[in-house]
Amino acid sequence: MIILDSFRQNAREALDYTLDLTRELERDETVASASATITPDTAFITRVEFDDRSVATWVTGGVDRERYTVSVTIDTSGGRRLVKNFVLQMSGDLAQPPAASIADTTATIGYAGDPVILP
Repeated sequence: MIILDSFRQNAREALDYTLDLTRELERDETVASASATITPDTAFITRVEFDDRSVATWVTGGVDRERYTVSVTIDTSGGRRLVKNFVLQMSGDLAQPPAASIADTTATIGYAGDPVILP
């Protein structure tokens, strides 16, 4: 596994991390879909969004001094699959997991079946 970069984050923050894929995509190739996972599962990916040339992943939660690996899988219009990984070093603890919400432009992460909409 190749790690692109590492970052520090407070577990109470909800921060986005954007991968610029301009250099890796062919001239007419675009991002067709994107998903992300995080391990261990004591932190949460709350949203994944993409446009033609980049993918943004939002992360919150976690345990103090824990190291997390975020793995982002990108499928392209050219039929290629790219996997990008980065590491988060958390500080502080999240008192309660975030409420989940799914917007029309949000990818569902880690579930292959029908989306579950929470009230």
